[in-house]
Parts: sequence; C-alpha cells; structure tokens
Amino acid sequence: MSERLHSLDWVRAFAALVVVLYHAEAAAHLYLPAAQASGHWFAIGWIGVPVFFVLSGYVIPHALRQRQRSAGQFLLARLWRLYPTYLVLSLLLIGLLWLLQRLLPGAEPLAAAKLLDSLAFGWGHNDRLYLYVGWTLFWESLFYLAVAAALALDRQRRARPAAALGLFVAAGAGVWLLQLLGAPGAAQALVYIASFLAGLATWSLELPPRPAPARMLAYGLGLLLLLLNPRDPPFGLAASLAALLIGAGVRLERHQPGRFRWAPVIGLGTISYSLYLVQVITVPLAIRPLAGWLRTNQLPFATAKQLLILAALACTIAAAWLSWRLLERQLRGRLAAAFTPRSPARRHG
Repeated sequence: MSERLHSLDWVRAFAALVVVLYHAEAAAHLYLPAAQASGHWFAIGWIGVPVFFVLSGYVIPHALRQRQRSAGQFLLARLWRLYPTYLVLSLLLIGLLWLLQRLLPGAEPLAAAKLLDSLAFGWGHNDRLYLYVGWTLFWESLFYLAVAAALALDRQRRARPAAALGLFVAAGAGVWLLQLLGAPGAAQALVYIASFLAGLATWSLELPPRPAPARMLAYGLGLLLLLLNPRDPPFGLAASLAALLIGAGVRLERHQPGRFRWAPVIGLGTISYSLYLVQVITVPLAIRPLAGWLRTNQLPFATAKQLLILAALACTIAAAWLSWRLLERQLRGRLAAAFTPRSPARRHG
C-alpha cells in the first residue's frame, strides 16, 4: 500500500499558489499600471520554482520505493503524467492567441519556431514557448531521464543513499565553482540540478540505517554549497530552505499523522500541476476585462489591485479543478489500467 504524505500536498499547494499570485500581480500592474503605486506584494513568488524542483527530487525516489517499476515503466508513467495535460493546455492557449490575432489584426502573430519549441518545453527557456511556465518541465524531464537511467543500471533495485549524497555535494560544488568562474548557461543548469538532488538527498537521509555523522556532514555540505551560490543566491537559498522544510514536514507528519490532513490544502495540492499550468491562460483572461471596468469606476489603487488578484486566483483555481478532473484524473486512470494486470477470465463448466 502506497504511503501518501499530506505534508507534501501542503508544499505543492504553497508552491503553486505563490507562483499564481506572482503572475497575477504582474498582470495587474500590466493592465492597471496605476496599481504599481501600491508596491509589490508577491515579488517573492518565484520561490515556487526551486520548491518544485526540490519536491520532485524527494517525491520520485519515495514513489519508486513504494512501487517498484522498470526504467521504461517509470519513464512512461512520468511523461504520461506530465505531457498530455501540458500539450492540451498549450494547444488551448495557442488557439486563443490565434483567435485574438484574427479579431485584432495588430496582435502579435504566432511564430512557427516558437510552436515547435513548445513541443520540447522551450528547451528550458520561458521565451521560447507559449505556455511560458512550462520551461521548468524541461528540467523535470531531464531529471526523469536521469532517474530512468539509474533504474536501468541498478538492476538489483538497491537504494544508494551514499551515492545520492555524493551527487548532491558534487553538483553543489560544481554550481559554486562554475559560477565563480562566470561560466554562462552551465552554472544556471547546475543550480537546477543541485536543487533536484537536494530533494533526493533529503529522501535518502530517511533510509535505514539511521544517518551516520558522515552522511549528515555530506548533506550539510551540499546545502551550504547550494546556499553559497554566488550568481543567483536567492535561488540557492530557496532550494536549501525547501529541502530542510520538506524533511522536517515529513518527519513531523510521521510522528503526528493527522496534523496535515486539512482537506482544502490537500485539494489544492492535488490539483497543483494544473494550477501551475492553467494560470498562463486564466490570469490575463480574468484581469484584462476587469481592469477596464475598474479604470472607469476609479477605485483606490490598492483595492483595485486586490480585486484583480482575487479574481485571477478564483478563476485559476476553478479552471485547474476542471483541468484536473477532465484531463489529469482521466489520463492517470487510463495509465493505471494499462499497468494493472488483468485477471484471467473465469471458465464456466
């Protein structure tokens, strides 16, 4: 029986919500420029990205330990979980942009290169795809490929916490050194990789036997190197704190199982993937017309901004629930049916 950790649902819900609020505030400032006078309330919303990376690093080995799968089964399951929902929502957004282009001749035309890059999550660049938050899924996919390769090589299905900690420390050291040398591109890639490995290392500390002092030292050193990231210190700090909080939350839940069982947050955690994706469509659709109405009624800047953000958040949560119910849940059910062996037909004599 699989163990569902509700503390991780809280992390998922938090990460998705802060990203939505971050983009909703940016859209409010775009469509109602006067709202900028109220300041930036959710400027820290970018931290949802490192939190998601660390969370994936923890969740994937946890799920594999509960349910053993081959490399091919794992990769198929993860891509099936990731890609169809992304593709459908991307096509929906592209269709809306095409319709807008037909209605407003001055609108920016669709670009063939960007359409093709969208199929590969923009190769990790948010300006090369239409559903722009999907750039993070490129790095998620690379992590899944690495895990699949490890599964293919580890035929005895043994957990290797020492190897996970070693990779974490090595990646953290690579981030630190390359960014000190000013290497373009590679340094940012390494800090993403180190974030996934921080989650993997956090999970590995829970495996028996209890972590020895050397393992704890390696984990602490990896976090320290990630924290000392000279090119992008906030990202490293957010990833380090996320790794610590995820580990602490799981430990607390195992001692007090009922603490995190609050249905609204668990529900948001369940739909967090759709929540993260669908905001690209719902935030401007909710804010743009409402901003025009607010301009004509001349409400105070702060009040108008609050209304815009609340409207965008409500629309996004509703659309994410529909996406989860109509896309994610249906696709997950079909995948589960494909992996569940059928019982032989009963013979009647």
